[in-house]
Amino acid sequence: MGSYRWFPTLHNRNSGVQELQSLVNDLESLLEGGRDLTADQLPAFKSKLRHLVDESRETSDHLIQRSRRAIQASGEYVGDHPWQTAAILAAAAGLLAAACALSRNNS
Repeated sequence: MGSYRWFPTLHNRNSGVQELQSLVNDLESLLEGGRDLTADQLPAFKSKLRHLVDESRETSDHLIQRSRRAIQASGEYVGDHPWQTAAILAAAAGLLAAACALSRNNS
């Protein structure tokens, strides 16, 4: 059995997006607060900004790693279960065709 059994929980799937949103919010508040900086406050501002940039890099690296694992798991599942994958794709195509036909009839 491959590693395709790895299914992230809902919390794990949303945590990366929440981390990015939090970083954006922090950057926005830092920029708002940095409008009226004095020369003495500039080093602290730059330090906070550097910290947020480093956090954003770590978060993006983490999300890239998670995405690669998910893609690899998907590929392994498709390789191990080609007929199930074909059936799922056929069902999805059928549903899409039905939705298109219904929307055309309702127009």
